[in-house]
Amino acid sequence: GRANLASIHQPNTRMGMQFDRFCLMANGRVVCNQTRDLTATFFESNGFMCPKFYNQTDYYLDVISNAKNAKKLTHVFDVFM
Repeated sequence: GRANLASIHQPNTRMGMQFDRFCLMANGRVVCNQTRDLTATFFESNGFMCPKFYNQTDYYLDVISNAKNAKKLTHVFDVFM
């Protein structure tokens, strides 16, 4: 089999809506690797609710660009997985 990987940094809303999964990383570690719906649930259950009419990918990147948030979410993801 083959594996293909494409990385798009901060896609616009229209492009981001086409993604089936999000793999978000901070400081070389996976913060979240889930489907779109489970990514939203993961962030919301950890206190990070994406505002209505806001680009999800922008919001998630804003959240994990904060070192304290990234550390918290990376720990939660490690335990969850």
